[in-house]
Order: sequence, then structure tokens, then C-alpha cells
Amino acid sequence: MNIKILFSMMGLFFSFIISAYADSGIQQQLQGFNLNGYNNTGQKTWQVNGDKADISDDKIKITNVDANFYGKEKANLTSKTGTIDKISGQVHLQDDVVITSERGTKMTTDSLDWNRNKDLITTNDRVKFTDEQGVVTGKGMTVHPNLKQGSINENVKAVMKTSSHSKKPLDPQKVTITCDGPMQMDQLNFHATFSVNVIASEE
Repeated sequence: MNIKILFSMMGLFFSFIISAYADSGIQQQLQGFNLNGYNNTGQKTWQVNGDKADISDDKIKITNVDANFYGKEKANLTSKTGTIDKISGQVHLQDDVVITSERGTKMTTDSLDWNRNKDLITTNDRVKFTDEQGVVTGKGMTVHPNLKQGSINENVKAVMKTSSHSKKPLDPQKVTITCDGPMQMDQLNFHATFSVNVIASEE
């Protein structure tokens, strides 16, 4: 599962949002909020839409966040609400948070926090990753986007499809791995490590 691009683009996007409104000292309310970001060559790198944005001295609160990221791989992020702290750079997404990549990898959770200074994305809620290879679920998550490393904290369950090159009808087609956690993810080496009471079964 290639989840590193989802979080790398999300971090870049919120950095631009904070910069765009960092010097605004006027409280504003924008209906039909829309903001675009571009790179040095003039190509659009992200776009965020919202039904409403309340902009104050220290925070930007967006209702019905719908953001698109463009680049090597496109992705979409949606949530019911988003709050950006312009001073600390921290971002909180709340309710029905969904990140979907162009390749089809999808992450869902109830809330998500991004700490720009620590390059850290966290949640204490349940998370679910799905793609054509399978489904990974668990409770709590910590991801370092630029380091391409992360972990699902506890109650991890991974159900993955196996290669079906064999013609033998009884060969397993699915592997299920559970553990108490954490499950460490190393996206650079395409490696995952399951910890504590690990159980694997084939079907």
C-alpha cells in the first residue's frame, strides 16, 4: 500500500494555506471558499474548496473540506470540518475524514491532526486503509510523511490478497494477520512489522 504520497501532499497543502492567511488580522467569513496553490512554474499543485471559511486572527475554520492535490500522483481529501492554527501551524480535521489517492488507496478515520513543526500526522481514532491489495485496520496512527515511516498503534488487522499464479485450487488466496500492535510501516523499503500477539492465517 502506497500511503506516503497521501500524507506528503497533505502536509504541503496545509503549509500553503497557513502561509496564505498568516498575516490576516481581520476576522472574515467566506461563503463558497476556494483557494488554489501553484508551484514556481505556474502549475496548479492543490485546490481546496469549502462551503464556508471563518478566518480569525489565529485560526481558519473550514466547513465541508474538499481538497485536491496534483503532482506525480493525484489525491483527494474530504472532511466535515477543518481547523488550521495559523500560529502553530497545526491542523485538525474532524468527522468523516477520507483521503483517496489516484491509485485507489483510501484512508478513512474520524479525525486527523497534522503537526507541521514535527512533520507528524496522528489520530487516536480507528483508521482503515483499503486498496486492491487488501484492507488494514487498527486504532490510532502516527505517520512521519517525509521520513516515509509510520505505525498503527493497536488492534491491527491486515487482510491481504496473495498471488494466484498457482493453478492448484486449494492454494491460499488471502492472508490475515492480526496483532495487539503496533504495526510499523517502512514505505521506503516496502516493509511492515507486526508486534505483540501476532497471528497469521491463510484462506
